[in-house]
Order: sequence, then C-alpha cells, then structure tokens
Amino acid sequence: AVGQHGTVLTRDARGAWRPVRTGERGDLHGVACTDQGVVVVGARGLILRSADHGASWQRVRSGTAADLWSVTSAGRRVLVVGAGGAALRSDDGVRWTPAAFPPDADLFGAWTDGRLALAAGRGGAVFRSTDGGARWARVETGLTTSLTGVWASGPDDAYVVGAGGTILVSNDAGSRWTILPRSVTEDLL
Repeated sequence: AVGQHGTVLTRDARGAWRPVRTGERGDLHGVACTDQGVVVVGARGLILRSADHGASWQRVRSGTAADLWSVTSAGRRVLVVGAGGAALRSDDGVRWTPAAFPPDADLFGAWTDGRLALAAGRGGAVFRSTDGGARWARVETGLTTSLTGVWASGPDDAYVVGAGGTILVSNDAGSRWTILPRSVTEDLL
C-alpha cells in the first residue's frame, strides 16, 4: 500500500502491515507487482522500484515531471499513466519509454494484460492499445465526466469507473463501452 509523504506499507509473513522507509517524501499514488519486483509511482514523475519485495527501494529515472497516477503490469510489461498525457512503458521497471498521448489527456487509471492496454482519464477519455502500450487510440464513451479507474479480468471483461458513480463495461477488448445504470452517486476510484 502507498500514500502521502512517501508512505509505503508492506505485509509480513504473519499478515501484519509495517511501514518501510523509501527515502522519499513525495506523495505516492500507485503500486504494482511485476515479474521483476514492485513498482511505485507518484508526484512529479516519481518512480520507485524494489527487487526484494519492498524491503529496500531505489529511485528510477522516469524522464517526466508529471504527476504519475497509476501503474499496472502483466508479466514483464509495466505501464504508467499520469497528468498531461504522461504515459510510460517498461519491460524491466528500470528503463522507461514514453508513449504519445494528447497533452490534455490527464490519465488516472490503467490496465494491461501485456498486449491489450486500457487507460482512462479526464473528460470521459478512454484510450486503447493493442501493442502493449506503444500506440494508443481514443475510444468514444459519450461521457464528459472524469474516469478514474480501470480493471479487467481479460479482453472480454473490462470495466472503467469514475465521477458520480459512473461505471462502464466493455466485452470487446475496449473497442466499445456501455454505461451501466448508476447505483451510487459517489465518485468511484
């Protein structure tokens, strides 16, 4: 778990959560376990990596100063998205390659299975990639509200959530999205 002021919590073998010092003070927004370790992202382009299950951390050069909001992984592929169209991909969690997004595409959530990748953000934006995050295309949702989270069990079962209880579902690898009836009005993350 990650949070404000560089907070990282790890769970030990007995199930107890304990804080771990990272040496960072910036806010942390996302965490993902990868084949090569744990990757954490945060404010002002911060990326941290641990190869020992969170016991120690090293700062990794991201090449951006944008706030990074979400990190997701599948196998060796790691994707990061953030403010101002910031999007990065890596196969080792150390070397990052930028992906091209419009600069007004503030992205808050992402998911990948290694090949298919989905990202969501401000103004009802959903983006789709079929090459592991190298190239992205915007998919129309008909929404203008912010979308904040993405999750899928696979290409035929994907969800995006957002402001005002918004939930979208796709059963065709993110090509088309259906807005589900709202059951709550609170923002979903």
